Amino acid sequence: MTEMPFQTIGSEWLSERAKAMLADEPGLGKSIQAIRAADLVFAVNVLIIAPASVIGSWHAEIAKWRIGDWTYLVTSYEGAHGVYHSRIFSQRWSVVIIDEAQYCKSPTAKRTKTIYGDTVGILREFEGVIDLADHVWALSGTPMPNNASELFTHLRALDPERIRSKRSGKIWSQEQFTAYFCKLAPAFSGMKIVGSRNEDELAERLKGFMLRRLKKDVLPELPDVRFSEFDVEADIKDVDLGIDPQELAELKAILERDGVAGLRKNFAHFASLRRVTGLAKVKPVADYLRMFMETTDRKIVVFAQHTDVIKALMRQRGAERFVTITGATHPRARVDAVKRFQEDPFIRGFFGQIQAAGTGITLTAAHDLLFVETSWVPSDNAQAAMRIHRIGQKSLCDVRYAVLPGSIDAIIARAVMRKSESIAKVLGEST
Repeated sequence: MTEMPFQTIGSEWLSERAKAMLADEPGLGKSIQAIRAADLVFAVNVLIIAPASVIGSWHAEIAKWRIGDWTYLVTSYEGAHGVYHSRIFSQRWSVVIIDEAQYCKSPTAKRTKTIYGDTVGILREFEGVIDLADHVWALSGTPMPNNASELFTHLRALDPERIRSKRSGKIWSQEQFTAYFCKLAPAFSGMKIVGSRNEDELAERLKGFMLRRLKKDVLPELPDVRFSEFDVEADIKDVDLGIDPQELAELKAILERDGVAGLRKNFAHFASLRRVTGLAKVKPVADYLRMFMETTDRKIVVFAQHTDVIKALMRQRGAERFVTITGATHPRARVDAVKRFQEDPFIRGFFGQIQAAGTGITLTAAHDLLFVETSWVPSDNAQAAMRIHRIGQKSLCDVRYAVLPGSIDAIIARAVMRKSESIAKVLGEST
């Protein structure tokens, strides 16, 4: 197996750094680059911490790309502070790879403490997995899922000199980092982040620590991806959306003032509202999928947020030609589902839960993707969409969002878009 030129550059870039973050756009093979980098530093043993859903993919990638004879352990974030904790902390590691490192964005989360140690105190009061390694490489296609403040833990743990105040000479706390690089506004409780500031300085501070390449820059031959919405007509007589015009107006006002978090604080039934909205779209989406399969010979990927929505779609006629991955799917069954979708002509479709199937897999047998529901975290949707827009794709990718007019979907979409624009400015992706 031979990596692409930009992947060779990425592997060498990692191998030259004891601690760094590889933040290439999803679909550019970050795991391949990390594996080859471990070869380049003549690793003896490698620890890989990744979401449980992609552990099988890591085993497969190591089997394909490893040249050295290093041993390895692949475990989930839960396993790192659970069943494998004693084993991990009983030895020193040549390389620690933290996959989907955005999982460690919260300084107080148990997984962050286990891996990064203390990132809250002025002096680190306790160590983490990274203190047992000669090299630590964090991988993330979405290093700041919502805003710039989520870069703090990575910088504090891996390269704190980059967040030292030029004025005081002291390393910033998370509050100071957030205040300097984020726009803040009064909210229902305290302050909320409404955007980014000092983006150029943050980008400068990240140079040498974070390497990020975009598909359009390193794979100019990769086909474009097109995003669009289409309205679905649902018979809501049998599906109570639980919302009247007055409540809809209140939802909009809270979104403008407090963001999505404000909805969760102000409406106890908000999650149920989204779920019912998703269920309302099952019938029109199922009708669309039947038409798609009858009028084309292409494959299609379908993402949803709720397992109830996926189960309802699986009960529809024609679903026997779909494979499915949800949070309940066993890792081996997950690998088999992807393989069947990619290779079996009988299988025409893929149903995936966004959080369970939105990372770590390749679905390039399709160039059509439909979101029945979306996450309110912009990076979740982007990661899921990139399952089809990856190395190996030969056709224009068509990503569509099924929207029920007047529903919570349309409101969430606008809030998510505002977040996406702020993220793009920091990561240098704005047009």
